[in-house]
Amino acid sequence: MNFTPSYQLNILSEQEFPEKIKEISENLSHYEVKGTLTSVGDLEISYTYYKTENAKANIVILHGFTEFSVKYHEMIFMYLNMGYNVFIYDQRGHGYSGRQVEDLTLAYVESFRQYVDDLKTIIDKVVKPSGDGLPIYIFSHSMGGAVASIYIMENRGVVKKAVLSSPMVVPITAGIPSAVVSFAAKKEGKKHSWSDQFKYTKNSSSNPTADTSVSEALKLSRVRHTALLHAGDKHYQNSRLTNRWIYEALSVRKILLKKKNARKIDIPVLVICAEGDTVVKKEKIERFSRMLPNAALVTMKEAKHTIFTGTSECLEDYMSRILAFFG
Repeated sequence: MNFTPSYQLNILSEQEFPEKIKEISENLSHYEVKGTLTSVGDLEISYTYYKTENAKANIVILHGFTEFSVKYHEMIFMYLNMGYNVFIYDQRGHGYSGRQVEDLTLAYVESFRQYVDDLKTIIDKVVKPSGDGLPIYIFSHSMGGAVASIYIMENRGVVKKAVLSSPMVVPITAGIPSAVVSFAAKKEGKKHSWSDQFKYTKNSSSNPTADTSVSEALKLSRVRHTALLHAGDKHYQNSRLTNRWIYEALSVRKILLKKKNARKIDIPVLVICAEGDTVVKKEKIERFSRMLPNAALVTMKEAKHTIFTGTSECLEDYMSRILAFFG
């Protein structure tokens, strides 16, 4: 069954969001097509897609580190209402996709290349066969932005437009140079185990109530909703950084910040930075965007890393820019 779009961008207020998001998730359940497929390393990838009447294009959503598909229900609903089919999947080691380690709290990947291979598998085996021949667009956030960028470099002509929101060009490493952290992660991985938690990182809490008194961000309804989703499902709690994940994440900069690589991303690209980002290096995103042949860079004022979980006013500005770009 296809979704019937309203062609209206209705941004929920802070007050109405907690109840309305439940209605949105319930509504989406009537239109979702869910499945799994086997990707590299015989790992099962969990995907979902939604189709709308008279769709204009297919939007593939690439989530960020420690995220999962359910977190994007509000955005999926907005894209459907504006006339786009939506495809989303849990990246390996996230949500209900397969893991390469038994401990669900560990963030681990054998190679960043595998994230890119998973995207190719999803596009080739799900989006192309089910997307009615419509153009393929990508919306990506953080780690997903790095995955999308490398995929587009290597598969030119497949994706027609892309949004890179707070893309993970270079993660922030607490004032320590990336090369030093990368070296330390590699040393620990070889000395002990690549799947051990990187000993210089702290554990992050999955219990939203534990942080409410100290986190201003949790006062925002969308941030608190995400925290509750994290706390309520063990599949969403992969927050402990392993030696391998850190090493692989930091290796991405060597690919993205090479001009000859960046020049291969010659499609229209909207790069969005958050003014108050404390997760990825904004100056590296700006440098990367300047290398792209056909990119527009926007900085969202007073926004944090995950821009779409900010205030309703910020979300309206953000989505309006994205939808104007997609057309």
